[in-house]
Amino acid sequence: MCACEAPSEVGALYFKSILTPNLEAFSCTQSSVLRAFFVSAGIDVELYIMHTVAADRMDFSRLTDAMASRSFDKIADICDQLMLQLASQGVAFQEEWPYAVHLLGHIYLNDLNSARFLWKSIPSSIKENRPEVVAVWKIGQHLWTRNYAGVYDSIRGFNWSAEIQIFIASFAERYTKRMLELLMSAYSTISVQDTALFLGMNENDATNYVLQQGWNVDAASQMLTVKKQTVVTEQKIDPSKLQRLTEYVFHLEH
Repeated sequence: MCACEAPSEVGALYFKSILTPNLEAFSCTQSSVLRAFFVSAGIDVELYIMHTVAADRMDFSRLTDAMASRSFDKIADICDQLMLQLASQGVAFQEEWPYAVHLLGHIYLNDLNSARFLWKSIPSSIKENRPEVVAVWKIGQHLWTRNYAGVYDSIRGFNWSAEIQIFIASFAERYTKRMLELLMSAYSTISVQDTALFLGMNENDATNYVLQQGWNVDAASQMLTVKKQTVVTEQKIDPSKLQRLTEYVFHLEH
């Protein structure tokens, strides 16, 4: 069977077995020879070879390790660095790139500007053919417009792949905690209904959740009294007192 007529995985393995020991041949010094070869071989062979070279250069081990260890706060930086590295080498990485994970990495850190920039750089063909990438971006859109209920609806409204399910669940938990902190800083009292909206829960679950955080509920009015966070202030030492303390310790030791 011709490698070009085989399934893409088989063809890629075939070319990889030939090319991997000789990747240095794809340097600028042999560009004229390669150009002549690609012209004579045809576009199918060229695409298979370019796919093989790109796949060989894309080392996702750091990303895989971060996902496995649930170090989700590192995902965006790992993806950014690898993307810049591949782009600087002229590697066509777009078709193989984990855009959903990369987008979610920025959203996880609430870095919406970086998420928007990444979204704009994604080829239209990928946006059209990868619904999970679009689903992640919908979360980012709702965050941008402060549509709190929409964030939770987008999280629950898509059947996430096994690759990203745990990442999505971690983001949802992190986002709920962030919303709770927002409520504690902005409100002294708030209705059960509004609290449920902010936390993406039904009213009973939201009430039980905040009661566990030390809030109080008035069953008659359905109003919650927010328990404010304890602010720890750093005590500053008077420089003159510090000097005297230093001198005192010095005399004790001598």
